[in-house]
Amino acid sequence: MKLEFTTTACVRPELLDQTYSSLNDVLVDVDLKTEGVLYINIDPVPDSSEQAINEELEVARSHFSEVHHRVGEPGGNFSRAASWTLSQPTGEYFFNVEDDWLFGGENNSLKDVEFYIQDYIHKIESDPRDNILQCMVVRGKRNRISFMPSLFKTTTIQNILKQYPIPENENPEGWLWELKTPKQLVDYNVTFLSGVPPIDIGTEWMKAKGYSKNQDNFIFNPKSSRRGNFVRWNLK
Repeated sequence: MKLEFTTTACVRPELLDQTYSSLNDVLVDVDLKTEGVLYINIDPVPDSSEQAINEELEVARSHFSEVHHRVGEPGGNFSRAASWTLSQPTGEYFFNVEDDWLFGGENNSLKDVEFYIQDYIHKIESDPRDNILQCMVVRGKRNRISFMPSLFKTTTIQNILKQYPIPENENPEGWLWELKTPKQLVDYNVTFLSGVPPIDIGTEWMKAKGYSKNQDNFIFNPKSSRRGNFVRWNLK
């Protein structure tokens, strides 16, 4: 089956290759190389050279049958990156995966781990609630959006973004959280199918490189679920 994928990425080709390789290892009913259509936003950090960006693109093209890309502005902007990627798919569903996840455990240590996109589609379609937004690969703590690897229902997310575009100085995940709670401007529901626990490989990379997430423009609100407003990196 043909399936669209979305990725927000920095210039980290080694992590991107691990992410896509491990995803293809556990994904049974879609072969990325022959059936995967990718939309990837590449923010030009930490390396903005043409050579580095081309290396990132080469990795993407080595894994997917079709690749569409956007290079972000200098220094990167997560809000614009997410706005672009989430608005690109045209099919009924798409799978969103950021560039720093490892499926199947470290060195594929979790044996017999696999998942089927059709199971995620069935989970969304069989849910009795209205406006199902996504089906995550792990259980969510609350009924709200997460940028954990997920299958999204295209019309649900794109209708929200058409009505309430992500401001360029707002963290996209936080923005979509607050539209639902506490602002109650939109209503959507989230479901999940556990069994394919991905490992975050981006945090260690960030520490090793001496980078941190810039939590700018954040004003503490005790009624808010947000704990920061990551839009850009604090670079060395």
